[in-house]
Amino acid sequence: MADQPNGGFAKTFIPGLIVGLIVGAVLGAVLPPFFEAGSTPALSTGSVTGPSGPREEREPDPVFEEQLEEAGSEAEEAVDGAAGEAAEDMLDNAGDPAPETPEPGEG
Repeated sequence: MADQPNGGFAKTFIPGLIVGLIVGAVLGAVLPPFFEAGSTPALSTGSVTGPSGPREEREPDPVFEEQLEEAGSEAEEAVDGAAGEAAEDMLDNAGDPAPETPEPGEG
């Protein structure tokens, strides 16, 4: 009868797994910053990442100004038209008596 190994898998796999996890964690913590160090400047050098002064005023775009003016006048016309129709409806219904509401208990 052949000799069977007694727990050889557990005796070699578990320590290898633990060593692999430790080495992977250390390399995962060390290597990414090492590779990124050359691609971006360090902030400790005093470099500014944003704008250094106030924004300059720009001349408005004449085409945009015309489109904005047209849209505003169209909106005013639409509001005036809707308000005029609502006012006419109110005046038309002003002479009508109010509908009678039934008293409580009547039905």
